Amino acid sequence: MMKNTHRKRGSSLAETVMVMLVMLGMTFGLIDFGRLMYTYAFLTNVAQMGTRWASVRGSKCTLLDHCDADGPPGDPNGTDVATWITSQDIGIVNPGLMSISGDYAVGNAPGSLVVVYITYPFTFLPFVLPNTTVNFRVASRYHITN
Repeated sequence: MMKNTHRKRGSSLAETVMVMLVMLGMTFGLIDFGRLMYTYAFLTNVAQMGTRWASVRGSKCTLLDHCDADGPPGDPNGTDVATWITSQDIGIVNPGLMSISGDYAVGNAPGSLVVVYITYPFTFLPFVLPNTTVNFRVASRYHITN
């Protein structure tokens, strides 16, 4: 008895297309989730480096560049910390979208607290989650040592 294979000739193409759409969707979703996690880790690290940079440049600092760093980060009259943060090697994060603010709790004296906040809007790839944005806000706190 002969099998009739003529009617099943195009069915494997349709199945392949359906499986490939699912697999490509999962692959690009995984890539975008990796971008999301990288962005969060990067922003956290930059905030920590910024607070560390400010904590060693307090009012008693004499040996480093930018000693007695100007006011709170994001303050129009004191932008040393914000300028230093945006001058770092940013990688895939757009420094123009970063909003940097912060506070020195009690002046710029040793022992007082410096806080840096970074806000960044992360946008997913358009074919993964169109028109979806996650707004990150990371913070770091250090005590001024000099």
